[in-house]
Amino acid sequence: MKKNGTTSSGRTRWRCRNARCGSSASRSYDTKARDLRCGLDWLFSKSSQAEHRLPARTLRRRCELMWSLWPPVPLMDEVHRVVHVDGIHLHRDAVVLIAVADGHVVGWHIARSERSAAWRCLMGRIAPPDVLVCDGGGGIMKAAKTVWPDTRIQRRLFHVQANIMELTGMRPRLQAGRRLRAIAVALPRAKERDSAAAWFASYNQWERDFAAFLDEKSRYEDGSVNDMHQRLVKARRMIRRRIREGQLFTFLDEELTAGGPVPSTNNLIESWNGRLRS
Repeated sequence: MKKNGTTSSGRTRWRCRNARCGSSASRSYDTKARDLRCGLDWLFSKSSQAEHRLPARTLRRRCELMWSLWPPVPLMDEVHRVVHVDGIHLHRDAVVLIAVADGHVVGWHIARSERSAAWRCLMGRIAPPDVLVCDGGGGIMKAAKTVWPDTRIQRRLFHVQANIMELTGMRPRLQAGRRLRAIAVALPRAKERDSAAAWFASYNQWERDFAAFLDEKSRYEDGSVNDMHQRLVKARRMIRRRIREGQLFTFLDEELTAGGPVPSTNNLIESWNGRLRS
């Protein structure tokens, strides 16, 4: 074959050297392997689209093959000590529920929202672990109670801290709010049994110091009577519920830690989700 001009699209046309052949064709190169490798290298890197060596449009075009692949969801019958679960919202009506164990993805499920039925579909294909690390929202607890009734729950301390600080604010004006925010900041730092006991003691002291303050009532224009400091009362109610559940310091249980450390965060899966969002 030798070159024989170009086609209307600019591709090189090739003609057979045999004069009696009388045919010409244009060569097509299979770039699927290259595009797939390019997409996977970018997906598991720390670079965003703007930071990649290729232009953003070229990168998105090469990633089309990777996003079009739909790998089958495996049935995971291997028992893991700890399983991390979290959801990443890719679109207004789509969320990917992911389960990670020992640094590997062991299951995923795509749903419209983080309802308990969606989480049951994910957990039903995974053998019950000893500990489940999660944020505790979006129907996870209800699904875990049904599918994994004997699995211990470890709530992400950072998520509990964020819930408290959402009610206190970043710069609370009242002394009770400032004290409670300091207690919330100290929660993820409790890594040992002594520090966890100190955290419980500091919170109990906060409740005793501001019990009368939180019980203050206010009468509104419509004649109704409600708590004067509603956000702080709501934070107290939430913390009491978390303490009763006994899921804040599961990672310090001696029976569980005998087989190895139990994490209190979802840092690994959150890191992966952050890369996908970028």
